[in-house]
Amino acid sequence: MAGIKRTAADIAFSDAIRESFDYECVECGINRRTDPGRMDCSHVFSRKHRSTRWTVVNALCLCRSCHQKMTDRPLVHAELVKEWLGQRAYDDLMLKHNQPKKIPKWKEKEIAAHYRKQTRDIEELRFAGHKGYIQPEDWEDVESF
Repeated sequence: MAGIKRTAADIAFSDAIRESFDYECVECGINRRTDPGRMDCSHVFSRKHRSTRWTVVNALCLCRSCHQKMTDRPLVHAELVKEWLGQRAYDDLMLKHNQPKKIPKWKEKEIAAHYRKQTRDIEELRFAGHKGYIQPEDWEDVESF
């Protein structure tokens, strides 16, 4: 997203999300494990909202083409998210989004470390043969602020 600088926490979060989906696009089903740079971490609510910026259910793995399509059609994106999460989880995410929370910048190192560990844990599960979606643990569930 133009104008919002990607931090180390954003990069680590994106890596964890894309790995959790096994680099498979939720919309079209294409798998880019061999070319992970062509997959995006698509936020339901923009990264500018810090209350949900690093929330696992606020992100999906989409290929570049589908991500652009969803960006251009926000109502289609919302329907995809509702289908993936279910209406109740979507409503819970909306409530969280509507309750702004200040997350101090100094916490971002902690967030980045947490999601780097989540990525390593998921990679280990993949190596052990686990397939499909593996949900990372939310940083908020581990740390309170």
